[in-house]
Amino acid sequence: MKSPRISLEQWAAFKAVVDEGSFARAAEHTAAQLAKGIEPEVVIAADGLLEPGQLIPVLDNFSRTYPLTRLRVLETQLSGTEEALLEKKADLVILHQVPIGHIGVPLCVVRMIAVAHP
Repeated sequence: MKSPRISLEQWAAFKAVVDEGSFARAAEHTAAQLAKGIEPEVVIAADGLLEPGQLIPVLDNFSRTYPLTRLRVLETQLSGTEEALLEKKADLVILHQVPIGHIGVPLCVVRMIAVAHP
């Protein structure tokens, strides 16, 4: 018989109860975050062209600022990043061009060199 799997959300709830000392105080702590407009989870879709080292310090800073918000990062390729945004699978996307009807800010310039093999 398989033992039941425990999700990350269940571990987070368990930790909140332990940290706060009771279910009621843990619920109040979480409700206060939601009342401030702080999301319980943020999903980021990042194009494979982005150097992972550029994203890690930003994610670390975010996690320190919002310790109760779960970050989920999707590494996407080609049109998968834009699809994640359009299909509402991601809250924030990092890709090579701003999709029509959306607002974006350039983060960096990626220089690509075409290479061919005989």
